[in-house]
Amino acid sequence: MPTGKNHFATALSPAEVLCAALPGLLLATLCLLPFLNKAFTIDDPFFLLEAQQILKTPLHPMSFDICWQGNETCGVAADIAPNAALMGYALIPAILGNGAEWIAHTEQLVFAWVAILAMAAMAIRLGWSRSHAMFAVLLLVAIPPFLPMASTAMPDTLSLCLTLVGIERLLAWKSERRWWQALIAGLALGMAPYGRPHLVLFLALGAVLLLDNCKISSLRYQIKEWRWRWTPIGIGLLVLATIVLLTHHGEAVLMSSGSNVGMRVLLHNILSYLLYLTIPIPLAVPWAFAHWRRASVLFVAAPLAFVIGARLLLGPTAAPAWALAASFVAAAALADLLLDAWQSREHSRVLLALWILIPLPVIFYGHFPIKFLLPISPAVVLVLLGLSRGVSPRLSMVCGTLLVAAGTAYSYLILEADSRFANLSRTAARELVAPNVAAGETVWFAGQWGFYWYALRAGAQLTRPDGPGPYRGDLLAIPTGLAGSLPTLYRIPNRTLVRTFSDSCACGRTMTSGAGLYTNALGNLLWVWARGPLDRFELWRVY
Repeated sequence: MPTGKNHFATALSPAEVLCAALPGLLLATLCLLPFLNKAFTIDDPFFLLEAQQILKTPLHPMSFDICWQGNETCGVAADIAPNAALMGYALIPAILGNGAEWIAHTEQLVFAWVAILAMAAMAIRLGWSRSHAMFAVLLLVAIPPFLPMASTAMPDTLSLCLTLVGIERLLAWKSERRWWQALIAGLALGMAPYGRPHLVLFLALGAVLLLDNCKISSLRYQIKEWRWRWTPIGIGLLVLATIVLLTHHGEAVLMSSGSNVGMRVLLHNILSYLLYLTIPIPLAVPWAFAHWRRASVLFVAAPLAFVIGARLLLGPTAAPAWALAASFVAAAALADLLLDAWQSREHSRVLLALWILIPLPVIFYGHFPIKFLLPISPAVVLVLLGLSRGVSPRLSMVCGTLLVAAGTAYSYLILEADSRFANLSRTAARELVAPNVAAGETVWFAGQWGFYWYALRAGAQLTRPDGPGPYRGDLLAIPTGLAGSLPTLYRIPNRTLVRTFSDSCACGRTMTSGAGLYTNALGNLLWVWARGPLDRFELWRVY
C-alpha cells in the first residue's frame, strides 16, 4: 500500500483518528439522514426475510421459501441466492422494531461510520498525514457506490466495514503484535465473506499484507523470524469455516444458482468492471494522466484494437463506442498498474494491484452490479493518494476537492432517484393491498423486490405455480414493470382490471432507461435523466 512515509505508524491516537475521520463522518451523515425512512427496495426484502427466519431458526437463516427473480422461480432461499446470511443477523433489530425502515438504515449509517473510522486509521497507520487521511475518508464516502449502498438494507456496507476493520487491525498487529489485534482482524475478515462470498479473497490479501516483502527467497526467513505472523488469517479461516458449517443449508455452501453464465454475459461483466473503474470510480483516468509518458503506446495505440475486438465479440449494439473506449482506458490503466507492481516487486504496489482485482471472480455470476466493487474503493483511494505525490500540493488539493464534490453530487442524485423509485412499491402496497385486506377481501400478489415485502406486510398472500389460489372473486396485485411477474398473469388468464397505480415524471432513474444501479443487465450507468413512467402496478379481479 502506498505510504506517506517509509514506515508504519507505531502509535495511533483515537483523537487523531476521529479528527481525521470527522469530515467523512459529517459528509456521510448529512447525505444519508434525509433517506432514513427510504422504502426497502430491490434485494432488501431477501435479507429482511432472512432476519425473520433467524428469529425462528437461528442456525438456518435461509431455510424459508421464496418466489424471486420475477419469473415465478420458487424454492428454498439457499437454493436461489448465495448462501450468505450475515445481513440477516444484522437486520434482526429492524425486524424486532416491526420492520421499521429507519432502524435498518440507521444500522447502515453506523456501519458506514465504522468503515470511515477504519479508513482514517488505516491511512494514518500507513504514514499519511492527517490532511491526507481527511481526503482519504472524503473520497471513500464520495465515490459511488458508497452512499447509494449505505441507503439500502443489503450487506455491502457491512462487508466493507468488516474488511476495512480487518485490514486496519492487520496493520496494527503487524506493527504492535498484540493478541487482541489479531483476534479482531481474524473475526472481521472471517465474517465478511458471509456477507459477500467473494470477500474470502481478503484472507489471502491479508496473508500477503503480513509479509515484509514479496520476495519468495525471503519467505522462509520471514516465517522463521515471526512464527505467529499469520495468526489472524488462521483465526479468520476458522471463523468462516465455523459459520458456514453451522448455518449452511443442505449442500449449498457459499454457492449460487446464478454462477453459470454464457460467454456474452461474461464479456459484458468484464466490460462493466472496466467501465466502473473509469466512471464513476476515478482510477483509470488519473492513472493514465500520471503515467502517460511511460505507457504512451499502451494508452494511444491500443484503444482502436480494443474497440474493434469488443465490437466483434459483443456485437454492434452491445455497448456504445464511448463505453468501449472508456473500458479500454481502464484496461490499459489496470494492465499498467499490474505491470508496475510486477516490475517493482514493491510490497505496497503488489497489495494494491491484488486488492483491485478482488471483484474479478464475480464476473462469472449472472450479473455484475457496481456494488461488487465497493470493497475495492479503499484501494482506489490509496492509489489516488499515491498519485498525489507526483504533483504540487495545490494541484493535488484542487483535484481532490473536485473529485469529492463531483462524487458527492453524483451520489446524491442517485440517492434521490433511488428513493423515489423505492417508494413506489411501498405506496402501491398501501393503496392496492391494505385497504382491500382491511375491507375483508382476499388479496394475492406476485413479483419481487420492494413490493414483495410491502405486499406481505399489507396482508396479501403469495401466489405461486405450485400453490393454492387465487380463487374466483379474489384480488391479484402485481407490478408490471421491472419488478413484475408476467408469467403469473399468463398463468391466471381469467381476470379483469380493477385499478392501476403508476408514476410518471421527467426525473432521474436508477433502474430504467439505461440505468442499472443494481444490475448491469439494465445498463452500466448508475443514474440517467429520462421522461416517462417509473413503474406500474395493477390490481385484478379473478373470475
